[in-house]
Amino acid sequence: MMRWLVLALAACGDNAASPIDAASVDAALVDSTHAVLCDAVFGGNFSLSEQLPADCAMLSNGSGGTTLSIDVAAPPIGSDVAIQIVLGQPSPGAYSSETVTQWTATSTQVMSGASRCYYVAGADSTPPGTFAMTLSAVGSATAHGRLSLELAVLAEAGTNCGSDNLESLQLEF
Repeated sequence: MMRWLVLALAACGDNAASPIDAASVDAALVDSTHAVLCDAVFGGNFSLSEQLPADCAMLSNGSGGTTLSIDVAAPPIGSDVAIQIVLGQPSPGAYSSETVTQWTATSTQVMSGASRCYYVAGADSTPPGTFAMTLSAVGSATAHGRLSLELAVLAEAGTNCGSDNLESLQLEF
């Protein structure tokens, strides 16, 4: 009888997966031996593939919830594309410009003289642009996923910003 009791107790368990620790996700994302690099690919008025540091997608908490911030270097225009997406309480899954109410992506290219080209997208921009994002891992300070972003290219009067009025950015982070 004692053997059956031991076997019955050994077979018990809840088979529940252990929760993912946000700190371990953060460490895995920025660990130099297992680094998930941020890969950016631009298309439109310029084409560029850029590798960024593994911690390019940072999370911070504010009054509107958690914000995902990414600065993507864009040497052809001489400035970074600054991306801010307010996620509320982020979790792995799909996000888009249709489901997120607060987001922006901006950059300014200074041309010869004082003229400028503006790369803009966001909930309050005209035109608004679009984004689609899938988060596959969310830590306390970093995130991992894919982002597809479309920015409008706006020119000041008399400024030639290129033949396309849209710039696309594909980012794996």
